Amino acid sequence: MHTTQTKKVLFLGEQDGIGERELKTKLAECFSIDDGVESAYLARVSFAEVPMPQVALCLKGGKDKAAALVECAGRVFSKLFKTTQHLDILFLSDAQVTEITRVAKPFYSTSS
Repeated sequence: MHTTQTKKVLFLGEQDGIGERELKTKLAECFSIDDGVESAYLARVSFAEVPMPQVALCLKGGKDKAAALVECAGRVFSKLFKTTQHLDILFLSDAQVTEITRVAKPFYSTSS
């Protein structure tokens, strides 16, 4: 589980599949307990620092509760996927929210 601080992110699209749907369901349970996350996306991204596409958990809101969210997400992810895999976590700026909504829909949202 990695948290990433970067300004150059290219959002490529939503990451979806059977395993990812289970991950999204379990992550949504984490977020519903803690009201800091407004919306969450599981997306394929490319970072300027590492241009190879990766999967990232992208969160709008919740930054003030980052440690608890990272812990919960890490616990959920490690139960479902191999220990050799990782999941980057991004706390989105307003501009990044605008960008990601062009290519992915949230799997969790407090406004729905």
